Amino acid sequence: MKIKKHVLLVGLMVCIAVIPMSLLGQPSRIIGGAQAEHANAIARAIIPANGYVMVGFTRSFGAGTPNTMNGLVVRTNPDGTPINAVIIGGSSDEEATSIARTSDNCYVVTGWARSYNTLKMNTDIFVVKFSSDLNAVRWAKIYHLSPNDLDHKATSIIEASSALNGGYVLTGSAYSPNSDTLRILVLRLDVNGNVTWVRTYGPANNLYNEGFGITEVRDKTAPNVQLAVVGRTALNKTTEGNAFIMRLNSSGSVMGTTVYNGRYDEYARSVVWDSFGTTPGITAAGWTKTIGNGWPTYANIWVARVKAIDGTVIWSNVYFWAAITGGIERDDKVLGDKSLIVTTGSAGRGFVLAGLTLSRGPNAGNAPNVLLLRLNLDGAIGWNGLATVHPSITAANNTDEAFGLVQSTAIPDLGLPGDGFAAAGWSNSFNPAAPLTNDNILLTTFGNDGKRPKGCAEQFRMESKSFTWTTQVFNSYTNAMNITDFKVGGCIVNSQAVCQK
Repeated sequence: MKIKKHVLLVGLMVCIAVIPMSLLGQPSRIIGGAQAEHANAIARAIIPANGYVMVGFTRSFGAGTPNTMNGLVVRTNPDGTPINAVIIGGSSDEEATSIARTSDNCYVVTGWARSYNTLKMNTDIFVVKFSSDLNAVRWAKIYHLSPNDLDHKATSIIEASSALNGGYVLTGSAYSPNSDTLRILVLRLDVNGNVTWVRTYGPANNLYNEGFGITEVRDKTAPNVQLAVVGRTALNKTTEGNAFIMRLNSSGSVMGTTVYNGRYDEYARSVVWDSFGTTPGITAAGWTKTIGNGWPTYANIWVARVKAIDGTVIWSNVYFWAAITGGIERDDKVLGDKSLIVTTGSAGRGFVLAGLTLSRGPNAGNAPNVLLLRLNLDGAIGWNGLATVHPSITAANNTDEAFGLVQSTAIPDLGLPGDGFAAAGWSNSFNPAAPLTNDNILLTTFGNDGKRPKGCAEQFRMESKSFTWTTQVFNSYTNAMNITDFKVGGCIVNSQAVCQK
């Protein structure tokens, strides 16, 4: 393994336009600059405890912008006002896709980078470990398989528990242009970012495979299953694919794979493990074009829960809108790697997912709105069968999408720990004055009933239908990864409160 050393630079961001939290009991806020910014994931901040950290990309800040994009990490107060931000990038495109809090009070951020690839056109995986205030970088590394003319992308990262000897695990994909094959990638790192093992996976006859979400499994009934990966598998890049839940042991060997062999296109995007009841489960969420309203032209959200021990399906449902006057059937999707969460405390035991809907809300059929859906332990729709659509404003072809979700304590109006949710994504609905123009990061919060007490949300009734999964064999092989250190810089972002009715 070759390691090249480079100077590591750390830059800070200046916070402006801070609005007191007392004015924003249940915040909804856009964050960005003069060009486009998107958030792909969100985590609860360590400092301040009720704040947030979001990752994504920016076309406003850093080298090459707006023609290229840089990875972006933003830390906020509980009311969503920025405290500081960091850019991850070079002369070409970079994007941050996932974040995880660590047990030593830091954050690890992953994504993909073009600036450090020999060809500058293909992508490498990056991982950066930040201090709790984002003011220091513990380490920052680029990873690629040899040779380095391959495309690699990371889509999800988690911290491994002490049961797995700590460190970090991420998933994504590795593309080989010579054979035109895309394989699921799982990379295991120690606490310092050194490679413990790396494996790529896929069915023998399927050439196009992607990993989108990963979680650790701590199920005593399945001691040999320690990780679960979800994604999509297809014959090639032009054919429709199937969603999968793959179970791995601590060394990355496949313990079994459950596949949704739908007739049309299916994606598994987000995965969690829970310890509820006598049968703990691995639960995945994504979307399907095989079942529900509008298929096969339009997608509907699906969620499935399986046993860790053998992949047996506990329940599996597709969720779609009940017929209403003025409704329209278009795409409804879960897109982020941590858009499905396990809920506890005053919010109740179960699951909540965030995504987008083109079927309900303002400009239905033309532009997406944020979707928030509650599920009980048995997969039944919570919140009295209703799902929240945000915002409820009217604007021409406005876009609002959620890519990440956390259970939040940063909602002082409600006054109970964990009594609400915060979603992050992007929006161009609000058309604020410069410098907040184009697309902006959207951070918005909801109560434990999925509502926004101060407005900017509507609720519509949903229905569900069950579907079946089958098992399939995925093979794997191991490759060595090369590591390169890289640079991290800083930027200034702006923010504005929205939807405070």
